[in-house]
Amino acid sequence: MRIELTFKVLRPGQKLPFSYQYNLAEWIYYCLSRGKRNFSKFLYYGAFRRSKHNFKLMSFSRLSIPQEGRKVFKRYLEVWAEEVKLELRFLVREEEKENIMMAFEQRRLRLGDGRMGIELEVIKVEELQMPNIEDGAAPMRTQTPMILSRMEEHKGKMVPQYLHPMDQGYHKILLDRLIDNYQLASPHGLLAPAQELINGPELNFKLLSKKEDISRKGTDLQPHNPRFAERVIGYLFDFELQGPAEILRLAYLGGLGAKNAMGFGCVRFNYKE
Repeated sequence: MRIELTFKVLRPGQKLPFSYQYNLAEWIYYCLSRGKRNFSKFLYYGAFRRSKHNFKLMSFSRLSIPQEGRKVFKRYLEVWAEEVKLELRFLVREEEKENIMMAFEQRRLRLGDGRMGIELEVIKVEELQMPNIEDGAAPMRTQTPMILSRMEEHKGKMVPQYLHPMDQGYHKILLDRLIDNYQLASPHGLLAPAQELINGPELNFKLLSKKEDISRKGTDLQPHNPRFAERVIGYLFDFELQGPAEILRLAYLGGLGAKNAMGFGCVRFNYKE
């Protein structure tokens, strides 16, 4: 399902730091935990996990702020718009949709860090129509930076090495993770049986952007908490994903790469939805 939240900006002119994903993810989980069913607990601790790999069944976009309603500075935006919007996506059963939507109604949010932020209030929750998804190859575009990494030794410690889409092995790591997510979710009735991956079109990833058109984005997670601060690197680019319709739906709703539930790897079809 797709949900669009419309927020009223309570105090136009406030400053929004660029690295707000962690704060926004916390708020999303808070709202879900206060709903009729504790969906945040389900997302965190439900059955959709294998070893250390947790698949949280969701992704979300960045805030949509009208261009005329913002001023861009080096590390933050001044938000002068009266309203801003956010799209959330969930891989859930039909009977759970209404409860999820109700969990966000009339909620308030201070989005930012300890030094600056904007104050918002949800004034509208609307379910959006899903795009028509069919077997085959689909052109796609990252809406938020896509993150992939592998652990490598550096000065005696294992640290994440963030991968560029042109790095060797990038597409294999991406597709292996997507298949793993599919195999985690399909036994619970959210997707067709995993056998569809064998019977359907071959799964393939093709980078469409040229090197100079790939944007590198660094994001600070928990920048106001030095003990847990982490800087992650992701990329924005165009690509083509080929496979069965069910796995394309999974990529669209659950995101691609890592840290999807933190606001990374949200993708869209690169044609009119």
